[in-house]
Amino acid sequence: MWGYDFRSGSVMSPDRSEDIMTYCRTRPWISDYHYRNVISHRAALARGIARAGMTAADRPSDMLVLWGGVADGELQLEPVYSTQATPRVPEERGPYRITGIGSDGRTLWALDFMPGEDGHGGRHFFFMVPIEPDWEDSLDRIVLTGPEGQVAVDREDERAITVVTERGTGRIRAILRDWDGVL
Repeated sequence: MWGYDFRSGSVMSPDRSEDIMTYCRTRPWISDYHYRNVISHRAALARGIARAGMTAADRPSDMLVLWGGVADGELQLEPVYSTQATPRVPEERGPYRITGIGSDGRTLWALDFMPGEDGHGGRHFFFMVPIEPDWEDSLDRIVLTGPEGQVAVDREDERAITVVTERGTGRIRAILRDWDGVL
């Protein structure tokens, strides 16, 4: 990746120098690739946490797992579940929004985002939102909107999943749909 050395005012050729992320030896510099990634990551974290009214915690707490995507031009919002984890909020704003709606119609939270691409023409997202104590009674539905339309899940959603996690780490080992109870 081409770069620019502000100290010398010269353009850095990828053939003659390495950026700092590749453990350069004599003339350290940061390529625009790594600079953009660092700045984007830091801005997304600050923007996402502030926008969602959340604080990043070092220790896991109860999180609402929101996941889905776009496949064949249709929005998909998977069944919602909770787990012990740390927050994971959107890194990039975009034309998609996932919203938690209370039983009184009030917006409890909303996240704007750009879903990631899966390399096969689909898009996906996976977020973890800290659960507020009153949500068990007040959270009525979760709505996903985007250029393709709108889809929602609520307490009446009959789709069922079972999430198998590793004891101790919480690492997801399997997500089972319509599980019959036998592993």
